Amino acid sequence: SCLTYFSVHGTPPAPVRPIFVRSSFTTITIAIEPVVSLDVPVTSYQLMVQKLTTQRKKRVAGLPGYVTAQFDVSNITQKMNFVIGDNQTYGDYLNLVLDNNTYYMIYYVALSTLNQLTTFSSSNLIDPVRTIPYDPATSPPVQIDVSDKSTSCMSLNWTSPEEIKNIITGFT
Repeated sequence: SCLTYFSVHGTPPAPVRPIFVRSSFTTITIAIEPVVSLDVPVTSYQLMVQKLTTQRKKRVAGLPGYVTAQFDVSNITQKMNFVIGDNQTYGDYLNLVLDNNTYYMIYYVALSTLNQLTTFSSSNLIDPVRTIPYDPATSPPVQIDVSDKSTSCMSLNWTSPEEIKNIITGFT
């Protein structure tokens, strides 16, 4: 007689939320980073796109939207930018061009496959993104307060938007 043993397969930790970098009429650029997991091996990553409409649609169990890219863990070894909507193929998935002036939610998924069983965890952008030209790195700050002023100098303070808090540290 032969005994077969299988490991109990857990769920990988959720990835760090993707960070909005910039958008155009047909693309959204996000920053993603690898998942650090000591217990459950991450075997691949997926990016999923959900087009938001005013009508609610019934969904099957799982994440909404469609897979736009899949990566092996060796492709994401450090924080990196990824352009959603560049019409290139990643894994077996075509990264379709996005519709103009439309809101999208982006999901970042960590997958773990062991003994033909796949588990996953996901995270998503804090807010949906609209496909219009917008680059926070080159846009002026908002909620500006004048903290000090003289006839030749002015000191300003502002609060960075949440999605760029760790990216932008100042304007000149």
